[in-house]
Amino acid sequence: MARLGRSNNRLDSTVLVACAVLSLIALVLPTQVREPIASGLRRGILAPMLRLQQRAEESRRAFPRKRYTAAECVTNLVSP
Repeated sequence: MARLGRSNNRLDSTVLVACAVLSLIALVLPTQVREPIASGLRRGILAPMLRLQQRAEESRRAFPRKRYTAAECVTNLVSP
C-alpha cells in the first residue's frame, strides 16, 4: 500500500503536461470561444480561491503576535 505522504512523480508529470497542452490550446482558440471559458474559470475557480486568501489574511491580522527579542525572552524568564 502506498503511503499518502509520498509524492507520485508520474502523476505530477502527467498533470504538468496536461496543463501545458491545455494552455497551448487555449492560446490558439478564437476570442469568441476563449472569453466565455476564461470568465467561467474566473468565477468558478479564481474567485473562491481569492476569497479564501482574503479570509486567511484577515484572520492572521485579527490575532497579532508580539515578537520578542532574545533579550526580552531572557528578561521574561528571569523576572518573576
